[in-house]
Amino acid sequence: EDTYPDFKPATSPATTSTTTTHAAPHKTFVKLDSRATHLSDYSLQREKARNWLLSQRRNDFGWGDETPRAITALYLAHVQRPMRKNESDMLMAKQLEVQLSLDMARNGTKAMKLTDLALYINALLASCKDPKNFYGENLVRTLRNGVNAAQREAIFVNPSVYLTLCINNATTYDDTRKLHDLFLSRNAAIGRMDIQALALLTITCILRNTNFLVASAYDGIRRQFLQRMNAIGLPGNVYEASVLAQALQELEATRPGLLEFILKQQQEDGSFGGILATYLALPALAGRSFLQINDHCSQRYETDLAPIEVLKNPKRRKIYVQYSLKYGSPPEVTQTIQMQVAEGINFLDVMRLAQEVNPKFRFMLDSNREVPVVYSIGGIPNDAEKGMFWTLYLVSKNREDAGRLAPYSGNIKELIPHAGDEYIFWMRSI
Repeated sequence: EDTYPDFKPATSPATTSTTTTHAAPHKTFVKLDSRATHLSDYSLQREKARNWLLSQRRNDFGWGDETPRAITALYLAHVQRPMRKNESDMLMAKQLEVQLSLDMARNGTKAMKLTDLALYINALLASCKDPKNFYGENLVRTLRNGVNAAQREAIFVNPSVYLTLCINNATTYDDTRKLHDLFLSRNAAIGRMDIQALALLTITCILRNTNFLVASAYDGIRRQFLQRMNAIGLPGNVYEASVLAQALQELEATRPGLLEFILKQQQEDGSFGGILATYLALPALAGRSFLQINDHCSQRYETDLAPIEVLKNPKRRKIYVQYSLKYGSPPEVTQTIQMQVAEGINFLDVMRLAQEVNPKFRFMLDSNREVPVVYSIGGIPNDAEKGMFWTLYLVSKNREDAGRLAPYSGNIKELIPHAGDEYIFWMRSI
């Protein structure tokens, strides 16, 4: 039950330049030697499409409900990475955050459609923001929980949602099985080539990022996808054609006439008929797909800290936490503060609130590393010569070892306090 059906091994794309079927010659798939072989041919078309998208931007630097898609398309349209950011980019990203905050305030993330939440997460990634810490909210975890609930109730989950989870390293084995089932489904709607192409993009992501899918199973899915596309023929609309082209980019295959068909749909103003069509077409013409949604970003996300006013006046339920400072071993001085904080914020935000209350808790953070390091608290920095360093400890609440201190070396941005938790930053020798 937990294994995939056996597929006949497909010819490896690394050992052949073509894959042929018994269809007419115009349906032959040809392997590309490089994704970049044709990109320069479309730079003018991409620039026209980008300019049209920017011309549709409103005075608030957004596009209404289509803001997430527009921002994602603008970043994916760039072939060269990293791209330079200017004031307009920052204003667009800020408008995205404002719209997402308003949607969350109106409906809450749990009431938001999974596809809408996934689009917001994609746009945050494209603008190099961390969706796992959106002002204290872990949007990826919320999406994961929503998908889990849908799976329990046997509700269809769009493969685009699974793709967002995979890009954020939040895929489960059940996701892989559900996606595999899509390729076997006889449902006409699920059998559409655009849905199948999105599923193939996701399966490709899962193959690269997890060990949930063996290569032989992927080869079978890949072969089945190409055979089905051969049988159906060239799409007759830009939406399906663009998603199909993105999937073929990841297979390093091309369909003669596909990109040419997409180009013919471009209008005089540079658009492909609207924001949705342009959002789908731009990555295809850049030789990219949704899998590269944040490739232009550095490894470290540009995560904005929640404004201190938001932390002080949260709308969420409040919990009590205790935060102490200790100096020396054994401790010569101890400072303790008990605070009510919003449920769900991370420990870095607890530290920020504490320093607002008591200047002895003021700290300095080295955030240039993947895991930020607190190197000074209360004006007392780490002292390498004496071997004295600030170390965070969590106080155990388990009955068998209550009060025991456990050192924490993880990311304080990902450490979420719970009611009654106690934390100690201790300056002591290693």
